[in-house]
Amino acid sequence: MDATVIHLAQWNKKGVGVCRELNDGFAELAQEHPDRFIPCVHLPLSGGAEAIAELDRAAGMGFRAVALLSSEGGFTWPPRRSGPFSPGSPSWGSRF
Repeated sequence: MDATVIHLAQWNKKGVGVCRELNDGFAELAQEHPDRFIPCVHLPLSGGAEAIAELDRAAGMGFRAVALLSSEGGFTWPPRRSGPFSPGSPSWGSRF
């Protein structure tokens, strides 16, 4: 094994603040060992605009993958309705 993708997606449901802390820690780990760890950005499905802002922040830190739960807080993936995490949503843009 050359590298591993790291995530703790089960913590996403704790909210954007906890996700931000996870993302900061994983970014630090990946900076220390860029050839060994590929961090996933953590986002709560129910985080709305705050989650999109965290997605932007993480993309700016070099994250290349996203860790999402399949359901959380009344939201499911893939979403059955339009919203910030809908496939093809402008929120995703060309971030990843």
